[in-house]
Amino acid sequence: MLLGEAFIADCTAGTYRYRNLHAGVPVIAELHRNQSADTQVAKLDLNVYIYLMDSLSRVNFVRKLPRFYKFLVEEMDAVVMTGFNTVGDGTPWSMIPVTTGHFQTELYEARKRFTNASFVDGWPLVFKDYKQAGYITSYGEEQPQFSFFSYKLKGFNKLPVDHYLRTFLLAANTEAKHHKPYCLGDQPRSIALCHWWAQQQDIYAAERRTFSIVFSSETSHDDYNLVQVLDEHWERTFREQLHRGYFNNTLIIMGDQGRRFGAVRQTQSGKTDEKLPFLAVVVLPSFRARYPDAYRNLQINTRRLVTPFDLHTTLKHVINFTTPGRGDVMQRGISLMNEIPAERTCAHAWIKPHFCSCLVWTDLDVDATGVRDAAAYVVERINRLNEDAGGSCAPLRLDRIVSARMLKPSESMLAFKESADYDNISPDLSADVATPNVLYQLRFTTVPSGADYEASLN
Repeated sequence: MLLGEAFIADCTAGTYRYRNLHAGVPVIAELHRNQSADTQVAKLDLNVYIYLMDSLSRVNFVRKLPRFYKFLVEEMDAVVMTGFNTVGDGTPWSMIPVTTGHFQTELYEARKRFTNASFVDGWPLVFKDYKQAGYITSYGEEQPQFSFFSYKLKGFNKLPVDHYLRTFLLAANTEAKHHKPYCLGDQPRSIALCHWWAQQQDIYAAERRTFSIVFSSETSHDDYNLVQVLDEHWERTFREQLHRGYFNNTLIIMGDQGRRFGAVRQTQSGKTDEKLPFLAVVVLPSFRARYPDAYRNLQINTRRLVTPFDLHTTLKHVINFTTPGRGDVMQRGISLMNEIPAERTCAHAWIKPHFCSCLVWTDLDVDATGVRDAAAYVVERINRLNEDAGGSCAPLRLDRIVSARMLKPSESMLAFKESADYDNISPDLSADVATPNVLYQLRFTTVPSGADYEASLN
């Protein structure tokens, strides 16, 4: 019988020796007992599996993991949130809102360098809510030495979940010298995490629901190009687990933020990319049929402003289900099963200006030389198209510019260079970044037709 979450297999056959570290799920008798009346599984009766990928934006997920992305979207019908915006700098500023519904600064002091710091056990962690709802809970971070609960924070005093992979992952760091980089034997360590989660499904699927967070980090944090070596591995592993029925539940795959450092990060596109991590949600076909309004809202929200606070509220909604409807724009967290209002802004969502990826419209003087030159260029292009089509219409001349405006990232977001303090609370807004990509929108009239045109120029 397996007694812990990790074991080393070391055996010899003739001249051949096998040695490898394995993750396991020990049998804990009390977890297999019948649930009491006050811990019945929630109405939605769904498993929750969050597979977190460090420093992976939506754009880079699509670019670096094309096979995995295609599989998620085309074969698992993943709903991808294109407006998922981070609310702070670094993993804790994404995952503490996801797991607690709060900013770190709203919770009691747990930063370990302060003498009054306490363990995070007393934080309102969502693990506790799922445990109370009768779920088996589990949690594992690939690089435990950088855990967002213990790298800068004091960490846990007691086991936070039923199955905690920290022992295995600390041992994996020690065992690394016996293996190729990023691997344990013949498999990447990130894939070992996937298999550990699958073992939980083998053990508990028939009797209990599970809530799991697994954090893959070492192949994506330092170099987002390296993550592409796992594209085929992830696609194959998730496909095998899909065919075995492991995903008959809810699956959430997300990044904590985009790339936070490097030369690309100092460009306009890099700064925007940092604020827009990947987020995809997969739900059962039976869920779509039973809760069509919730699924419709999920699809609507792919084009709405979404934050980690919304993901936390969604997790609470799963175990405290109410009829889906329209979210309150004044609420910081809105369940993804409710429609997020289209008028939601970064201010509504508690996103500080230097982390807001929304573009800003600025009205321009219609008599400015650049505006008039742009309008004249558009009229010239229209006349050229007319000539190419046979020239049957009279050439147009610019009559009047009705309005002009410019769309570009906010100055605050472009000015964000890095965090100015150890805890990533205060921003350094000294960056000087050019804005090569600006969209101009013009409305003007022409003669002799008197036509009213609207044009966009990049």
